[in-house]
Amino acid sequence: MRQSRKRSSGLTCRFGAPAPRVPLQILAAFLALLVPGTSVHAATVRRVFLAMGAPLELTVDGPSVSVCDSALAQAVLAVERLEAEVSTWVPGSAFDQLNVAPVAVPVGLSPEAARGLSRAMEWHARTDGAFSPLCGALLRLWDLRGVGRVPSADEVREGLRRQAVAAVQLSGQEVRRLSDDTVIEEGGYAKGQALDLALAAARASRVHRFEGNFGGQLLHWAARDSAWACELADPLDRTRSVATLAIRGGSVSTSGQSERRVVIDGTPYGHILDPRTGFPVAAWGTATAVAAGAIDADCLSTALLVMGPTGGGEWLAANPQYDAVLIEISSEGYVFHVTNRLASALQVRTTRPHRVVVLPQDVEVRSR
Repeated sequence: MRQSRKRSSGLTCRFGAPAPRVPLQILAAFLALLVPGTSVHAATVRRVFLAMGAPLELTVDGPSVSVCDSALAQAVLAVERLEAEVSTWVPGSAFDQLNVAPVAVPVGLSPEAARGLSRAMEWHARTDGAFSPLCGALLRLWDLRGVGRVPSADEVREGLRRQAVAAVQLSGQEVRRLSDDTVIEEGGYAKGQALDLALAAARASRVHRFEGNFGGQLLHWAARDSAWACELADPLDRTRSVATLAIRGGSVSTSGQSERRVVIDGTPYGHILDPRTGFPVAAWGTATAVAAGAIDADCLSTALLVMGPTGGGEWLAANPQYDAVLIEISSEGYVFHVTNRLASALQVRTTRPHRVVVLPQDVEVRSR
């Protein structure tokens, strides 16, 4: 079923107002003298609103409520501009126009939209097609934005043939389809890019700290480097946590098939397709990617889910600059596949039988 795109007016909560008898500037200066290097946050402001069909929660700390309000206003505006341009749910958006434009006819993009599509295409190449922003034709084949349908084997083969020739050409701020079979699908990266743009807008207003939660994807930044913890959900019960991951800034994105499904003739199908096979990815567990940028974490978590625990582990072994946690559902419980740099940051808390495997060495470090 098509999700509603009606935007809420937003909810703002404010905390930490200064004590009325002590001027804020004097208090901040006094505390800074007592604890050298300490940053004093005078205000914390939170805003929650709907964007791209999902709740987006933004929280900032700053020297005053007015600074925080201004920062969040600019962050929200950046997200809304991106959605209006790249969302294929929005009639008349640039990507909506591109998907029906004649071959080789250019469609103009903003610098932000052009950079986002370019980055997504880089991930398409880097993952050998496990992540693809050009899989819109396959989504239509399965009607995953509607009631859903199971295509025939011949239809899937034809869809893969069309997928193989799908391509775009980016030249500055202009993009062209190189085939009638090219259908852009922004769902795998646009939320991540929106978080990055929101952070950039907030930082321009000189806030001290930023937290973003876009439908479960997290982005954290602080002027003073500090660790923060995020919960990893149970692959079989998204309302429960099975582990905690402590990281120092950046984005955490988790992809799985348990939360969004289409039921066709009594059989549930996940919303993420494998662009290489034309079929929904098996519900083997979840893939959590950690990266400095939210768009990178978004693309990588999707690609790792598509690759599966074995293929994803092999890819991470060949690309040690990236970090991830893959939670595999096995007959004996859960298997946590974690890259070496994250091993010490992972705290497993599930009561289910489990074991932890460090990548890429595949050395079992503890079991239960």
